[in-house]
Amino acid sequence: NKKVFITEDYPSEIEARRRKLWPIYKAAREVEAFKGKVKMNGDKLIINSTVYTVDNLDLLPPAIHPWKLSSRSDDDSLAFFTSLSPLSNHYPCTFTVDSITYNCIEQYLMCQKALTFNDRRTADQIRATSDPVTQKYLGSQVSNFKKSDWELVAPRIIQKGHLEKFKANATCRLYLMSTGSKRLGEAAGPKETLFGIGMSLKDEDVLKTDKWSGSNVQGESLMWVRNELRKMPEYAPSQPT
Repeated sequence: NKKVFITEDYPSEIEARRRKLWPIYKAAREVEAFKGKVKMNGDKLIINSTVYTVDNLDLLPPAIHPWKLSSRSDDDSLAFFTSLSPLSNHYPCTFTVDSITYNCIEQYLMCQKALTFNDRRTADQIRATSDPVTQKYLGSQVSNFKKSDWELVAPRIIQKGHLEKFKANATCRLYLMSTGSKRLGEAAGPKETLFGIGMSLKDEDVLKTDKWSGSNVQGESLMWVRNELRKMPEYAPSQPT
């Protein structure tokens, strides 16, 4: 007997929203109180008869809140990954750099990557899509790309984008400032050693900073922005007490 699997095809916009809900769906199914009461319907997550979408994830129960699922932390460090985290490049947020508006850091970063190597066609394609997964893919196709050149300019580029992101978005800014003086690291897996720490969020030692092997450009930039914001009086209310 052959097993037959039936999958549903959704428009790209709905698929993007489903991708964001999927890790919450999987986590919710593991919570005893929600057993048998969790389902996905298109781009809607239904838990205990309550409907959640990407627009009201802040209302989710604490056990499966997106910020909890996308990070691990202790008194000294915080590791994060997935678009559920306000620290992620894929987290949706609107900000402007040099008179151009972006929908997330991934769009800004990949666009700047293309422009760094004079690939304006790819830069235009990146600006034309709101999906960070597509933006990342397009960024991997940049013509005339040289890894060594990108590694030199990427830290400065992402610092500029991060500063504008957190200045423009109160929710993201409050979350960043709430991390206090913790070391921040992007745990995107062992292959990400430029922007990340070369570890996965599930790794047993992910909070041991002496085990981090990547350059952690993402985390270093976020910590720099955190310090810069503390110097700006207009953002004083966002500082931790």
